Amino acid sequence: MSKAYRRGFRYEWRLVQLLRKRGYFAVRVPKSGRSPYSFDVIAAKGGRIFLIEVKMRRELDALKLDKGAVGGLLKAAEIAGATPLIALYSKSIGKWLARDARDYDRETPKLYVYRANDKWRPLEDILP
Repeated sequence: MSKAYRRGFRYEWRLVQLLRKRGYFAVRVPKSGRSPYSFDVIAAKGGRIFLIEVKMRRELDALKLDKGAVGGLLKAAEIAGATPLIALYSKSIGKWLARDARDYDRETPKLYVYRANDKWRPLEDILP
């Protein structure tokens, strides 16, 4: 198991535990990167469903994500009637942030870019 995989697993698991404490049904999706519908966590509460791609960064900076992976998240959310989210744990500020995955700031031929701006909200504002 690679170091990056272990780190990703750890933050995915932390998010699942946090959401469960807030009353959500939340589970980690194993090997999410190998599925055509790529997301890391599914969470539901009160009839609302969230499909979440989890990221961790040391600094809050622009997040550049592969269009294929984000496209899989968006397609899965459309099929499920769910809200697609990007959840980011920023080590520099020591907290979780989130935003709608459909609301990227810039698109390149291969990437969606999510800038460090006010579109990122504290996780508890989006998933109370």
